[in-house]
Amino acid sequence: MLARVSVLTALLLALWLPAQAQFATPTLPFVQVGAAGVPGVGVQVGFGTPAFTVLTREGALYTEYRFNSEANDGRDGFLVGLGIGGSLRVLRALTVLADLRTGPFDLDLGLRLGPSFFFSEGESARNKARSFNLFAEPFVRGSARLGRRVVYAEAGTQRAHLRFGLLLGL
Repeated sequence: MLARVSVLTALLLALWLPAQAQFATPTLPFVQVGAAGVPGVGVQVGFGTPAFTVLTREGALYTEYRFNSEANDGRDGFLVGLGIGGSLRVLRALTVLADLRTGPFDLDLGLRLGPSFFFSEGESARNKARSFNLFAEPFVRGSARLGRRVVYAEAGTQRAHLRFGLLLGL
C-alpha cells in the first residue's frame, strides 16, 4: 500500500513540474514594470495575482508626462492614474481547454477601473476642477518568455496608450 502511494505521488510530481514550466508568464504573483508612450512618455508599475489558472487580479499605477496636450488647453503636465481590475489569459485558457501548445507566449484581455489626476503649473480654478477623472480601461497584453525573463507589451485606452517592460515573478 505504501509503495503504491509513493509511486503515485512520484508520478504526479513528475507530471506536475513540466506542466507548470509550459506557461509563459508567472504562475505566482508578479510585478509589472515598464515604460509607456504615445502620446506622452511615462512609466507603468503594476501587481498581479493569477487566479484559477486563466484569470488575474491586478492593479496598476500609470504615470505620463504630457507635452502641450490639446485635452488640457495646450499645457504641459503630469498625469497619474491608479487602476484595479483583472484579465483573462486567453492562450492559457486554450492550453487548459484544448491542449494547445502556445510555447513561451501568453495573451491577456482585461479591464482596469480607477481614478486619474492631471497636474500642471499655473492651473486656473476651472482646470483644477477638470483635473480629476474616473476611467475604465480595456487593455490587451502580450507576453513572452525570453530565457529567464518575461517581457510584455500592452495597449490600452488609458494614457500613455502603449506600454512595454518586464514581468517579474515574486
